[in-house]
Amino acid sequence: MSDIVLPDMHDWTLVGVDCDWATAVVRMRFETTDGPMTLIASGTSDLHVPLHTPWGRSVSVNTVISTAGPSSESRSLRIEMQSGDVLSVEATSFEVR
Repeated sequence: MSDIVLPDMHDWTLVGVDCDWATAVVRMRFETTDGPMTLIASGTSDLHVPLHTPWGRSVSVNTVISTAGPSSESRSLRIEMQSGDVLSVEATSFEVR
């Protein structure tokens, strides 16, 4: 499976995370300097959204890292927030719109 091609998400503001359990689709909504953007993960098999804020409260993205998932059809996406929390989602496809 090829790498996920994503825009530079540094400093994007996380607005919300929605999981449609029946369809296995996760939508992460962000505000950016270019307006609202949504990261859509389809075929989701794992989702973690911690809110421990070890570095202090923040709603901004620090870094995003994509790696191979545990199966040949999946990818893992890790979104490190400026709060120190790391959101992760494993899915078969990702897109930003």
